[in-house]
Amino acid sequence: MIRRVQHRAIHQRAAHHRAIGLAMGVLAVALALSLGGCGKKPEFVDAPQGKEADRFPQAYPNPSLDPRPGQVAPGVAFP
Repeated sequence: MIRRVQHRAIHQRAAHHRAIGLAMGVLAVALALSLGGCGKKPEFVDAPQGKEADRFPQAYPNPSLDPRPGQVAPGVAFP
């Protein structure tokens, strides 16, 4: 009789621990998803200062900066 009561108590304790673990897991996932939705995203963002000097969009590669065959590119120094 005592063994049966102890056995039932062990199973109840294990079921309780599983339920707590499941609840904690659900809360952790909910927290992670809620943090991912934080923040306000603007519909329009102004260009940074110096918009007039902006070189984009431009052709790539820039033919005026490309070295001629057999020549070293400007700003590159080989030892």
